[in-house]
Amino acid sequence: QMLARFIAVACLVHGGNAGTNMLSSRQLQPAVLYRGGASSGSSSLVAVRAGIAGGAAGMLTNGLLHPLDTAKVLRQKNPGQFASTFGCLLTTARERGIGALYCGVGPAAFG
Repeated sequence: QMLARFIAVACLVHGGNAGTNMLSSRQLQPAVLYRGGASSGSSSLVAVRAGIAGGAAGMLTNGLLHPLDTAKVLRQKNPGQFASTFGCLLTTARERGIGALYCGVGPAAFG
């Protein structure tokens, strides 16, 4: 349940609505607004925690999903060369190294 709340908060921080389908704002309220002592006047601490959670979620998803995006681009660039996305990932990692799957990660991280 805490993981679901973390994901929902991260989605809300990034401005998306993917997490709102899982939990309503009423269910999130105890975890987001009152944990950390919003009643004691430290709502900025809660905002900082939410910002850190959103940043961590963004870095994690970018780090995990960027190789799939690279494979998609390679398959679009060279149709017929790779039988599947997984095959493209394996072939690229074998031939050019694992770092080749992360080419272009800089602009994706800042964009």
